[in-house]
Order: sequence, then structure tokens, then C-alpha cells
Amino acid sequence: MRQPGAAPDVIVAEVVNGLRTLVHANRHTLQQAITTLSEAQSLPIRLHASSMLAQEALLTAIERGLSGYDALYATLSELLGEPLVTADRRLADAVPRSILVA
Repeated sequence: MRQPGAAPDVIVAEVVNGLRTLVHANRHTLQQAITTLSEAQSLPIRLHASSMLAQEALLTAIERGLSGYDALYATLSELLGEPLVTADRRLADAVPRSILVA
């Protein structure tokens, strides 16, 4: 059986913001955004409190030149000993065990 993924809890806000952007750009209807959000919320992803990652993420952000958001993902990946899966080449380059997807 496949293990669930993991992400800092900030992923919820990032998904909401991305969907809002798609609606405002007329690339999604509101109903499509609501459906997509529901689908995203049903994914097997364990959310980890950003507050518990914050101090290490701050150090990671400063040391690697990452945004605070990206550093949360990098920090969680490294703490769990799991690869970071991302479509962001800059983030993938900053995290030794990363998988870059198209």
C-alpha cells in the first residue's frame, strides 16, 4: 500500500490562492475551482504544522536563498528523509533529494 504524501499546512492556502488566480483569469469557473479544491482536500496528504517547521525553515531560506514558503517544503522533506517532488527547478536545485516533474 502506498504511503500518503506529506506537506506543510501552508499548502492549503497555496491551493486556495492558485484557484482564486485561475478564476480571476477566467481559466476556471468558480464551480471548477470548488471541485478542484474538494479533490485536492481528498488527496492522501498528511499536513504538518508550519509552526513546528518555522525555525529550521528560516535557516534553510536564508542559507539557500529560498522563499519562506519553499523553505517549509524543503525542511519537511529533509526532516522526513523523503524526496521533495516539485515542478520548480530552482527549488529542486536547492534540495539534494528532489524529484523535478514537468
